Amino acid sequence: MLVFELPDLDLATELTKHLEDYWACSIHEDLGVAVVTAFLALDGDGDLAPLLRRVEAWVAARSLGAIRYWLDCRAYILESGFTSDLPVFIQVR
Repeated sequence: MLVFELPDLDLATELTKHLEDYWACSIHEDLGVAVVTAFLALDGDGDLAPLLRRVEAWVAARSLGAIRYWLDCRAYILESGFTSDLPVFIQVR
């Protein structure tokens, strides 16, 4: 399960629609932060990288720059706009 923080519910709804063909998702708002939860397949094999690449492309297309996401109780920043095939992962302390 990955949890993405977004600036508002409209963006959260848009991201959910962008992901729901491949991943089960839910939306909620917590303390004024819109949150999208994407659920990985039970086996989890090969599911994480495609999800992060898809979200990175979505973030870039909306000129958001970066968003925070949570994985295994750790916060990371996913930045867009890099030419690498892999998303940039920065752990937040």
